[in-house]
Amino acid sequence: MHTAASHRPAAEVEQALFALNDGTHPFEVVRNGQRIEAVWRHGARGPGVVFGSVEWRYRVTLLGESGQYKDSVFAKNFDDDNTYFDFRSTDVSRPVKAVLAEHGWVHRPNAFSRFFRGLLGR
Repeated sequence: MHTAASHRPAAEVEQALFALNDGTHPFEVVRNGQRIEAVWRHGARGPGVVFGSVEWRYRVTLLGESGQYKDSVFAKNFDDDNTYFDFRSTDVSRPVKAVLAEHGWVHRPNAFSRFFRGLLGR
């Protein structure tokens, strides 16, 4: 298994991810079981007007002290309407990935890549 040459401890990385809750980003970092999630929400509502409600989660799981993480995305429209909103997923994922990279953590290769590397002996 490939590991980062030098990476910071998982606890330190978690602290740095939670430090993103400083009010300068359009999301909130929360713990959900073993995952850390950056959650972006849109729920603009007013008297007589409903624009819809949407939630987008960028999920990160630190894989022990290996220096690797896996990620996934979850989105949900709570109103089942044609909800319109202006959103760039990189506004959420880019700062999270930057923290991980700054601390020496790398994305774990997917199963196909790991299998292929195993065949090649790398």
